[in-house]
Amino acid sequence: MRYCSDFNPAIGDSTKVWNVRDFIADATLFIPPQGVRLIRFFGLYASRSRWKWPDWEYVARHAPRGWKQAHGVSDAESSPQPSSPSVPQSSCRSAWARLIAKVYEIDPLVYPRCSCRMRILAVITAPAEVNKILRHLVKIGRPPPGLNPASLN
Repeated sequence: MRYCSDFNPAIGDSTKVWNVRDFIADATLFIPPQGVRLIRFFGLYASRSRWKWPDWEYVARHAPRGWKQAHGVSDAESSPQPSSPSVPQSSCRSAWARLIAKVYEIDPLVYPRCSCRMRILAVITAPAEVNKILRHLVKIGRPPPGLNPASLN
């Protein structure tokens, strides 16, 4: 099979010749597995969710005045709610894992070597404690990928 185009710097030429088997193998890499969703519904600006905005009270409540006028949503319907509702800590912990699983299509709470389920013991957010842990990992020779040890000092 022969493919001709303008000069392509990736292949260094304007023509590419494939064996038929290699071409089929390369072309099928772009076909998603059966049952995989191709349309993502993430975010308010996703094309599939825009038409649902008037039905979602939270969106209608926080929408700009121009959008409310264009869609017939009155300001009386959209009275502001308390900005910081109390959410249990366990819900927050499971929410981040669920969102990472949606975006990256991998469950972060499944250990890759043995496929066992992990549980969260603590979330460390204090910068001093994080630096202490990272320094220890550098000291024992197991720094996280992409970490510049000079940035810890």
